[in-house]
Amino acid sequence: MRSSSASPPEASFAAFLAESFAALRRDLPWIFERLCERLAHREIRIEVDGEALGLRCEPHDIHFVEAPPSPDVLLRTDRRTILDLVDAQRTLLEALLEERLVVLARVEDVIALHDAVQTYLHGAVRDRAFPALLRRFRQSTARAAGLA
Repeated sequence: MRSSSASPPEASFAAFLAESFAALRRDLPWIFERLCERLAHREIRIEVDGEALGLRCEPHDIHFVEAPPSPDVLLRTDRRTILDLVDAQRTLLEALLEERLVVLARVEDVIALHDAVQTYLHGAVRDRAFPALLRRFRQSTARAAGLA
């Protein structure tokens, strides 16, 4: 079991997420705390381009764990969709309707996930570390697609 400060392989989505959580914890601790509170007491499975990772969320921390087979929340997407959302090339609703983003959870967990994503994005636009993180994510996505 890895904590949010662990370092998964650099090109993985898990690595990007771990780095972004570490940046929020370091630079905007109140945002990281809010993020943890919104997701508290949930296990989340995130699948990006077939890479599965698990998060066990507590009121004051988020731990990377083995991807749970029966999570409270399952989120499935791909890197291209993530970048399309970041670049406003596609709305969240479009991604959901096109099934490029799949979320399976109880209604209250979907609401908690929505609130957590909003909190994460509020931190991302304020944290000086995120432009470099996003640039590396774009580069690793291009390399994975054979475009770099």
